[in-house]
Amino acid sequence: MSSSKKPEPASEYGSGTKVAVVDVHAGNFQALWTCLHMALRQATFLALDCELSGLGHRGAMRAKSIQERYTHMRNAAQTRALLSLGIACFKDLGEGRGFQVQVFDVLLFSTKEYVVEPGAITFLDRHGFDFNKHARMGLRFTPGSQILSKANAKQDPHYGTLSTTTSKTGANAVQPSVRTLFELLLLDNRPIIVHNGFLDLVFMYEALYTALPEQVETFLADISDMLPRIYDTKVMAEYHLHEEASYLEYIFHQCLVRKCKEIPLSPAPYVFAMRRQGQWLRELPVRVTPVDDQQSKGKEVCLQFAAHGHCHLGRKCERAHDVVRVVQEAILKPPTSAAAKRRQRRKRAKMSQQHDKETENQDQSQVTKAHAAENTFETEKSHLSRIPKEESQQQYGNDQNEDVDIDESTDYDEQDEEENIKQQENNLHHVSEHEASITSTSADSKEQTAGNIKAGTSSVPHQASSQGHRAGYDAFMTGYVFACYNHLISKTQIEDATNKLYLSGKPRPLLVHKSAYAKFSPTHLELRQSRK
Repeated sequence: MSSSKKPEPASEYGSGTKVAVVDVHAGNFQALWTCLHMALRQATFLALDCELSGLGHRGAMRAKSIQERYTHMRNAAQTRALLSLGIACFKDLGEGRGFQVQVFDVLLFSTKEYVVEPGAITFLDRHGFDFNKHARMGLRFTPGSQILSKANAKQDPHYGTLSTTTSKTGANAVQPSVRTLFELLLLDNRPIIVHNGFLDLVFMYEALYTALPEQVETFLADISDMLPRIYDTKVMAEYHLHEEASYLEYIFHQCLVRKCKEIPLSPAPYVFAMRRQGQWLRELPVRVTPVDDQQSKGKEVCLQFAAHGHCHLGRKCERAHDVVRVVQEAILKPPTSAAAKRRQRRKRAKMSQQHDKETENQDQSQVTKAHAAENTFETEKSHLSRIPKEESQQQYGNDQNEDVDIDESTDYDEQDEEENIKQQENNLHHVSEHEASITSTSADSKEQTAGNIKAGTSSVPHQASSQGHRAGYDAFMTGYVFACYNHLISKTQIEDATNKLYLSGKPRPLLVHKSAYAKFSPTHLELRQSRK
């Protein structure tokens, strides 16, 4: 491509057709290392997003104390795993030519035992995550502290170090590994863009850097030293543009309908070669028109989905879950006249009452099913108790290698049965809760998009609202939003948003800096010294 040729506009590359995402895994990591290295070193800014195996208890994510929130995130990062890392590299071409965009979806496989939550499996599977490929082709890494001697480092296949002579094109001087890939992110102090990224940074620190410190002040000091310029697009949407909603898909589609769509975007030259060869490349469509199916026609948009990016009824909601309609029909735009405001309040109150009623019916249905299972269990136990042991063994069979007494194996008292039923109901509640919360990282990860059952791979047509909730695509959306916001807000506002992370339920964002009373962690100081 000659320098005089104008790059493809966003309406052709990103917002109108497809986004090219390069899948990085153990089968092509060495071959793609040079592309990764050059893309990271030459980028003007980097957008990151994570896919996780779970978040733990959601209630702890909204604790009043920041230290309590961090303690919960730390525990989650130490017991759950980072499954994939999305990296979107935006290179400013200058002279109004827009950005060259390279998007990578890095598949990771932790060698440490970790928890996989049922809600996370359901959510990721519905959004196209291939668990078989993850087990076969994920890049192996060991989370936590990895302070190794040079002799041990040479023996560890999952550990690598950056050479001090590494240049912006000297990819051969680097030993490829997951940790060296993360260390490339730390070079040159380039801006790092996240969306609701507090949890993402905690997971990346534990998985790809070293063990998390106990105190949040120490963690913030380390992060501010590692990444001097962090921007959270949710902070910018909430505090500077005052968007009606701030989950990632909403602000992304808002940018598409604004003048931001005129920002030229162009893929890297090697993408065309990958497209011709049909290797390592996924081209994800960006839907800019409402879902056109029989189940969605004539239905109102769910206001809870419109405002938060997810609905607690999930697929059972009778209304449409379509972010494109939310933006194009200005569902969240505040009315101008007093009469319109009254109508909107009445409409939202009525819909809220209907949602509550549907939720009660759903909960009652689950309880009824649990009681039915309990009654069936009681009937079967009563029947078995009347059958002599010899007859029961003859009727149901008795393995010669396993002498099981049926009466003893099913001998529960009433209290145990009640606790079992309660536990089943809690499990049902937690599964639905996780389906409404699990991301991305940089779902509205972790806060809203991380739990939406609305991607294009969903089995329910009217719930399909996007191709989101994959790390690479979400990273692209995050970077594109940041590029647009640079045209929409002043430089003063951009500087004001530097090193601030969104906190749910708090009036102000979290400032990422080293306080006068905090110290760097010893492992961070040792790792920083090793990079010099």
